[in-house]
Amino acid sequence: MKNNNFKKVMLAVALAATVFGPKVEKAFATETVLSSQGYYDAYINLEKTINEAEKLKKSYRYINARDFRQKALDGQITAAKEVFNRSALNILNDTTKLNLLMATSDLKIAMDDLDGQKASIKELKELVGANDEFVKSFAFTAATKTQREAYLKAYHKAYDFVVLNDSNDNINKILADSYYKELKDKKEVITKAYAPFENKVLLKEEIAISAKLRNDASKYTKKSFDSFLSALRIAETSVEDKATTKTAVEYKELTDALKSARLALVENKVEDEKVKLQRKRLEKSLEENRIAVKAAKLLLDITPEKVKPVKAELVKLIKNSEALAVKAEEALKKLDGIKG
Repeated sequence: MKNNNFKKVMLAVALAATVFGPKVEKAFATETVLSSQGYYDAYINLEKTINEAEKLKKSYRYINARDFRQKALDGQITAAKEVFNRSALNILNDTTKLNLLMATSDLKIAMDDLDGQKASIKELKELVGANDEFVKSFAFTAATKTQREAYLKAYHKAYDFVVLNDSNDNINKILADSYYKELKDKKEVITKAYAPFENKVLLKEEIAISAKLRNDASKYTKKSFDSFLSALRIAETSVEDKATTKTAVEYKELTDALKSARLALVENKVEDEKVKLQRKRLEKSLEENRIAVKAAKLLLDITPEKVKPVKAELVKLIKNSEALAVKAEEALKKLDGIKG
């Protein structure tokens, strides 16, 4: 912005005060110089504020601000420029200085009122990043030419926007949202129409694999095989059900459930001789301790007077036998865990 004329006037006033100062009253000279400096400061401050406002228009605070806030700032910039340009031509007086100060103040208020928020392209970037996998999918391949072209057109627009704005802090939220919505909508048109067929095919493939294990109950633990068989029956019933239309997500959930149940099957393990011997000893110990506890309690109940001299020992025997029985039971449970 040109302010040479105004600066020349200021320089002339300053020189006049220096040259003719001794011939003029001191108070008048001082007041003139201070007043001129005040005009100059106000003029320069407005110029600086206008430049800051122009720069601010390139930031997210302006780009994403509400429309009336943007218009308010635009109007104040125009008004400030008019005041600035007139001030360079006007006679310096208090009115000119006041106009400069008011224009600066109004412009700063409009700048502070901008309410634009920083935008993100994270979701758009993720959607664009999923393109390679999507175009290889059954749904995209099965879609019509028109549907594929509409998606690809939206994808290229979104891709270009992401590349240009990946490192940009001042992203246009309206544009980012519009590109995301357009690409998402075009993708959903295809997935909603064709993805169920694709996922149904995948479910049938999993059923074919799992069905081969239907008669192998003896190979697996009862609990794991029952869960697997239940998942297989549900999957088969769902595929055969022609009365109910399922979504792609529902078919995928059925496939995942059946596959997980198949992979979770636990094989029965044959016990070796060492484990068998250990089991036999534990079972014998458990039985003997239970008999000992039962016999000792019976003696205490039937002949309390006769066993009175050894009552303490019988009570101790009962406690020890019960404790040994518990340990034997726990050990047998661990062996059952080894077995599956």
